[in-house]
Amino acid sequence: MGLTYVFSQILGFGFLFILVIILLWMIFSTYFTYKFHKEVISSLTEIKLLLRRANIDANGSNLAKELMKRESSDVNSETG
Repeated sequence: MGLTYVFSQILGFGFLFILVIILLWMIFSTYFTYKFHKEVISSLTEIKLLLRRANIDANGSNLAKELMKRESSDVNSETG
């Protein structure tokens, strides 16, 4: 009985130890994944805002060029 009891205790505690390690790993991986994703999402938001601002600038400059073309064509049609 003694040897079987010792082996069962070792296996039981080993199984419990493995479960605790898996649980801790899941908790820490979830925390670090959340923290990493939070940083990535904030970085992507900043990049998106910068791209939106650049797109507005590009559209604005294209709009300015288009307006200058129209004004010059209007002036040419009036004088010509």
